[in-house]
Amino acid sequence: GTTRREVKLLGEFNTSNPAAGEGLLVGDIALVQWLLNRGNKIDRIDLILTDAEAENLQDTLPATLKLTKAASRRETMQAMTRGFQINLTAMSLLSLVVGAFLIHNTMTFAVLQRRELFAIKRITGLSAQAVWISIVAEALAISLFASLIGLLLGYFLAHGLIQLTTQTINDLYFVLHVQTVRFSPWLAIGGLALGMGTSLLAASIAATDAATTNPTSARSRSLKEQQTRHWLPLLATIGSVVILLGIILSLIPLKSLLIGFAALMLVIVGYGLCLPWLSYKTGHLLSQLLSGTNTIIAMAAGSISRNISRTGLAIAALSVAVSSTFGVNVMIGSFRDSVDQWLGTTLHSDVFVSTSSTVSNKADTALSDKLLARVRAVDGVQSISTGLTRNITSNIGRFDMLILKPHNDKADGMTFLSDNQEAGWQQFLHDDAVLISEPISTKYALNAGDNITLFTPQDGDRVFVVAGVLRDYGSSHGKLTMSRRTYNRHWTDETLSTLGILFKKGVDATEDIRNALADSEQPLRIHANRTIHENSLAVFDRTFEVTRVLHWLTIGVAFVGVFSALLALHMERARELGVLRATGATQLQLALLIGTQTAIMGLMAGLFAIPLGWIMSEILIHVINLRSFGWSMQSFIPSGAISTTLLLAIVSALLAGTYPAWKLSQSNIANTLRDE
Repeated sequence: GTTRREVKLLGEFNTSNPAAGEGLLVGDIALVQWLLNRGNKIDRIDLILTDAEAENLQDTLPATLKLTKAASRRETMQAMTRGFQINLTAMSLLSLVVGAFLIHNTMTFAVLQRRELFAIKRITGLSAQAVWISIVAEALAISLFASLIGLLLGYFLAHGLIQLTTQTINDLYFVLHVQTVRFSPWLAIGGLALGMGTSLLAASIAATDAATTNPTSARSRSLKEQQTRHWLPLLATIGSVVILLGIILSLIPLKSLLIGFAALMLVIVGYGLCLPWLSYKTGHLLSQLLSGTNTIIAMAAGSISRNISRTGLAIAALSVAVSSTFGVNVMIGSFRDSVDQWLGTTLHSDVFVSTSSTVSNKADTALSDKLLARVRAVDGVQSISTGLTRNITSNIGRFDMLILKPHNDKADGMTFLSDNQEAGWQQFLHDDAVLISEPISTKYALNAGDNITLFTPQDGDRVFVVAGVLRDYGSSHGKLTMSRRTYNRHWTDETLSTLGILFKKGVDATEDIRNALADSEQPLRIHANRTIHENSLAVFDRTFEVTRVLHWLTIGVAFVGVFSALLALHMERARELGVLRATGATQLQLALLIGTQTAIMGLMAGLFAIPLGWIMSEILIHVINLRSFGWSMQSFIPSGAISTTLLLAIVSALLAGTYPAWKLSQSNIANTLRDE
């Protein structure tokens, strides 16, 4: 049983890293053994040795003792969270890709406002190279200032996002207390390099356009549009090749996450190159189909293809941003549905009893024998499964291992991914065999029938057969499962840490279980099947909160990009719209014309986003997530995802076009025509 004991607090201590000592109590080893009823047992001995001393010591140790590097524990923790970290980095880079469209549109807008000034400078003797250098230098100065602001905003944003990421770490891996936000100089330098490098690349296009434009034709929009339409088929061809290369790269059976992300970026960039041509063709087709209908709608549709140098970029920026939202929503929906089904299968017991842990999300403290006896005595209990979680060392790393005594030796609750489930289950129950979770199988190329070496306290390193591969979304690092019979043959630990209680048919004895264990001095967690199911899905939803925040930031960046592109477009069309006003168009008709055009652009962006989003989701699910976490799942499009994507694109475009529409509808007709 568990006895309540009191000890005297002697004082406090500090560490160089305050987070390392958070929630930590330190005591004499004999005192701690007495408090925890550990007898004379210890978990490990830490040594400071040179490589030569470590090698000599290993040769003298018995087979039942193993010398491992202290860094291996840290490496295990890093391996557990690496996939999570990489995915967050990927979403941040996706925001940067969308931001490149924004930077290009912004610089294009800045060049547009001074097009005649550049033309005058060219006529008075300034070289094209000097014009290009001046624009790029301006972009670098602006990007330096903006990147510094971005770093400052990112620092404050990190304080909010760290709450979400810490909660995810606590839910999935181990208890973590973060007291300070680490902001290294190298991180700042990397952020400046990304921000300024992206700005330089995006601004160089606008600079080249301004430098190569003939001074005498600087005011000619028709020439600009003619040149743009000339390049569209070539850009679409290059984009198609890049998409094909990305898809081929994603299909190559490699383990590299970098190649997976490269494939994803190639698809996104290639699709973005194709979008202006698709927008031009779609706008031209719409103008023909709608030519005999409402005049405003027909003019709005035709304006998209006539001004493709501006509308194409705006549609591409919005489409890429919205497609990322659609793709990630498909991935999250597919993942959530897979986890929901897995939980429905895995949670076979009606009630689960476990101990509480302050350093981990796993039950690793022993349940007393009295508790097991009390549960067995409750009327209505049909059977009890027992479990114990231990961290073990293998030839491929350290993993958590569940020692399981299932209900009536049946495989209920297990989802086998390997063939010949019945033979594998019998091997698991009676032989020196283990079941491995899918992440271990994926990351270490282990399958049913292969061998894995585990370190046992009685026999040292011992070979076990992999009896099967299980679907398991509980750990991205991987987990082993061993039968209690096998564990008892090689370990002397008789403790239990979890109980799974199955009631007789038609009986709900949950409250009776709670009452039977109410006076336990041992802190317990008693949860019904449904509660664990709901809590697990809540943990899942919290896990992707950071991803959702990053996606809304991406949408925000795309919104600004569309706004700047539409503002530039309508400034260039000022004379055209002024002529319409002079020939009798009302302010309302002008606003409707601009609003209809932006709505059509939003609809086109939404429609174009769906195929790209679906391809992105397939790469995320079957390539990146599989390589990051080792989990496989079936992909499907959640209900309402397509309509939500279209609505998001249309609303974003309408909001972005509201100010330009109002501004131009209020402009003075005479001044507009005179300025032009």
